[in-house]
Amino acid sequence: MLKHLCLLAAIQRFSIKSKPFCVFDTHAGAGSYVVNDEQVQLNGEFKTGLTRLVSQKETSIADDDPLLNDYISTLSRFQEQGVIPGSPVLAASWLRAQDALVAMELHPTEFEKLQNNLSTRALQENVCAQIALHHRDGFEGLVGVVPPAQKRGIVLIDPPYENASEYQAVYQTIEKVLKRWPTACILIWYPLLSQRAGAKSGRSEQLRDSLAEIALSGLFYAELNVSEKSADNGMFGSGVAVINPPWQFAETIAGALQKLAKPLSATSIKTHWLVELT
Repeated sequence: MLKHLCLLAAIQRFSIKSKPFCVFDTHAGAGSYVVNDEQVQLNGEFKTGLTRLVSQKETSIADDDPLLNDYISTLSRFQEQGVIPGSPVLAASWLRAQDALVAMELHPTEFEKLQNNLSTRALQENVCAQIALHHRDGFEGLVGVVPPAQKRGIVLIDPPYENASEYQAVYQTIEKVLKRWPTACILIWYPLLSQRAGAKSGRSEQLRDSLAEIALSGLFYAELNVSEKSADNGMFGSGVAVINPPWQFAETIAGALQKLAKPLSATSIKTHWLVELT
């Protein structure tokens, strides 16, 4: 939810200007998921996130917070259809006709689902006139397709981090992208892992801090913890680091997270500039 909220905030800030822009999603997955799917029900994560937040729709949680209100309204619309939206489907529903979405997914089965879900969603919502899907590795693919013709754009990088090598791949990919496209707004999602994760514990924080070496024009991050950091909890929270965040992005996210804390039973929220905007 933190990842999606940051994506919406970036899209809304970019949409202030009429000029088109492009959103890149490097690890798109299936795009969306059916609530009554057996695997989704078995996992049950949506019950502590999406379901809790949508149940707040009629309360004051989103009062005076346009970002949070728009996000909850979007989730509510999808929930009524029995769908849990992923980042590419959400981006498609938020983009304008003049904007574009480029979504990448390497796994063949997930890519086939992505094709079906985005085609259906684009037709139903009549949004995002330009959608390009790439069956390829997101790290390699992103470097190969930037900068976009639109010149303006947002990149979402959120690999599963199943292998420790993915942390280095994220850093190297961003370094290459910034050389080709210095003005890119790049959102990097990362898990916060306890000692239970073994060698991966602390790697996200190391990655986040190391980005300051290459994010010379601005680096902000937001973190949301849903449990205390202890060996028993495994993944106790997550974060999103943002390179070249758009104007007022940090203030917008900080305000929304304060309101999200209670319904998501967050134990702590942190927002911080590692590199101030220049």
